[in-house]
Amino acid sequence: MYKRLLFFCFVALIASSCGDKPTDLSQYDPMFREVLKSDSGLFRSIELGMSMEEVRKSENMPLAGADDMYLYYDIFLSDDSTNSYTLAYNFDNTGLTTIEMDLYPESEERSKLLMSQFSQYFKGKYGDGIGDKGFITWKTKHGGREIAFSMADESEATDSPLLSLSIYPLED
Repeated sequence: MYKRLLFFCFVALIASSCGDKPTDLSQYDPMFREVLKSDSGLFRSIELGMSMEEVRKSENMPLAGADDMYLYYDIFLSDDSTNSYTLAYNFDNTGLTTIEMDLYPESEERSKLLMSQFSQYFKGKYGDGIGDKGFITWKTKHGGREIAFSMADESEATDSPLLSLSIYPLED
């Protein structure tokens, strides 16, 4: 009886340690933490398929633009006005279809740091990314669909620090 109880306790311990563990965001740059906002959801507590109202409620900040199938935010970070980012949420009749972010750090050094931290974060959640034509793409199964996260440091092409991120479903 004792061995059986010990065995079940061991199995329960192993099973409880196998779930997705939240990432400790305190190890990251403050700008990274502010942009990511939360470790839940695909990005910023947002999930593909959410309604426009659910996304607006989750973001809980003034819109810079919107129409029937699009929400756009232009955000200056709390540290100062030289760091900013934009968020674009695209919808169809089924809900949120893509998330796009452009991040404008104040320097190339910060851009490289943030690119490294996003890469580390996504690798920890989704495994190794695949590099192609300046983009790193991570793929995951989520909600029964395959989702891609594509990120690039576009600083050289724009002559100013710029990171871009797109989150979208892959075609079946």
